[in-house]
Amino acid sequence: MDTAILFITHDLGVVRQICQRVMIMYAGRIVEEGTVDRIFQKPLHPYTKGLFASVPSFKEKKEKLISIAGHVPKPGAIRSGCQFAPRCPYQMTQCLEK
Repeated sequence: MDTAILFITHDLGVVRQICQRVMIMYAGRIVEEGTVDRIFQKPLHPYTKGLFASVPSFKEKKEKLISIAGHVPKPGAIRSGCQFAPRCPYQMTQCLEK
């Protein structure tokens, strides 16, 4: 039918079920994009990895849910580089620039 639907959600389970492609956004910027299979099987960006790590599992019981340390930046606070860099455990100098 040559149609597309833009579906915005935080529910990764729904994304997995109904989408073919996905864009992961952080602080208003796309940090990762690809097919649903690729993103779910091999996430590359640290924020995407953090999102998947924070999803509760029905298979294994955890005492505490994993969360991403820090806070989302205020709009306009970070003008260059990766918006996630201040919270990223893998931050490098280039992350603050590009």
